[in-house]
Amino acid sequence: MLSTQKGFTAMAKKTDDTAGTDVTTYDDKVSELYAQTKTEQSPLFSDDILSEIDTPEQLAEFLASQGVVSESIESYGTGFRVVRDKRQLIDVPLALIQWRFNIGDKGAMVIVHAMTQDKRKVIFVDGGTGIRDQLERVTVERRKRAHKHPQAALSIPGGLRVSDYTFEDPKTGEERDASTFYLAE
Repeated sequence: MLSTQKGFTAMAKKTDDTAGTDVTTYDDKVSELYAQTKTEQSPLFSDDILSEIDTPEQLAEFLASQGVVSESIESYGTGFRVVRDKRQLIDVPLALIQWRFNIGDKGAMVIVHAMTQDKRKVIFVDGGTGIRDQLERVTVERRKRAHKHPQAALSIPGGLRVSDYTFEDPKTGEERDASTFYLAE
């Protein structure tokens, strides 16, 4: 079971009916996994063998000869794909599933999980004054109203819209093109 406490996500597991709940942070789980892996794992193949593999075909043949079944990370993921160009979502109706705010190298940003009307599961990031600011306002308003899930479930019937403009870079004095994306009603 996942629960949020003081701004961090924790994994809570009931140990028995009378013991209550133990809270284990994500970092604790990762540390435990690495400790187990370190004691249970050794290299499967020598560097000499690996150095002889030069193509994906040779790799597949070698793994098959060793009885190793190759899998794809897609088998373990959520099916969400990062959208690198938000222009793909202009005028595409969206349902925002959840969003979270974070601080990145360039300042505040919002990370959004959404589903498009054509059933694509997408993740996009916005650090500008458009989507990020819109979702900050939605979140603040929902919290004021004691919304149970202030950062989830928001319909965006118009998809995204974009405002393209030119500005003068204060560091170089050069004209630069920029875009701000917005959630469209």
